[in-house]
Amino acid sequence: MQAKTLVRYGAPVAIISGALMIITRPVILFTTPTEIGAFTEFVLGTTHAVNSVVSIVAFALLVIAWWPSTSARRAAPARSELSPSERRWSGRCS
Repeated sequence: MQAKTLVRYGAPVAIISGALMIITRPVILFTTPTEIGAFTEFVLGTTHAVNSVVSIVAFALLVIAWWPSTSARRAAPARSELSPSERRWSGRCS
């Protein structure tokens, strides 16, 4: 059986998105001003906009990398090995 694309590239995507998340946090920490007037200018500026987009993309990549690991087809063999009474007690009634 050939692995799906998301399964093959899940780990590299997770590493890249994790790195993006790690990079964006210090940018926020060190570039966000404490004064209200300067903060308003910062939120309307390009640094905040780019950092926000990169954070959203990184989070989306983390979700994409996580998705194949939750596949119902992978859990099917584990459910089928349980007896009906074990499935009832484990909460797997299918």
